[in-house]
Amino acid sequence: MQPVIERLRLPLTVDQLKNSVDVAAKGNTEIIEISVKNSDPRKAAEIANAIADSFVENIVKIMNIDNVQVIDKAIPPTSKISPKTSLNIAVAAILGFMISVFIVFLLEYMDRTIKSPEDIKKYLDLPVLGVIPEIKN
Repeated sequence: MQPVIERLRLPLTVDQLKNSVDVAAKGNTEIIEISVKNSDPRKAAEIANAIADSFVENIVKIMNIDNVQVIDKAIPPTSKISPKTSLNIAVAAILGFMISVFIVFLLEYMDRTIKSPEDIKKYLDLPVLGVIPEIKN
């Protein structure tokens, strides 16, 4: 990572660059895929290409292997990768609905106020002697 930082004159430390880079083997092959996350897509592609070039140079020196090559150069993506706004909104709406339904049922379950003569029999186990009618106006 240090040669990449020096070559591109990045204002990052080695650890910061490591955290933005993901390297993974493709299936059961000897192909390595390098992914870089950066707010600038052109900079991400530039960093990925520099890491691949540095890897090839170091492997040739260390292991004396001359058949290591870059298959595809990184190109900047044409659309943003994250955040996925529509997916995030859909998930938030569903979770919000589920939480609000849960809260409504919880409040209804915990509500022990007496609203009708049947509630007096249910909660207090007392007979109802009379009801005062509601007078409007």
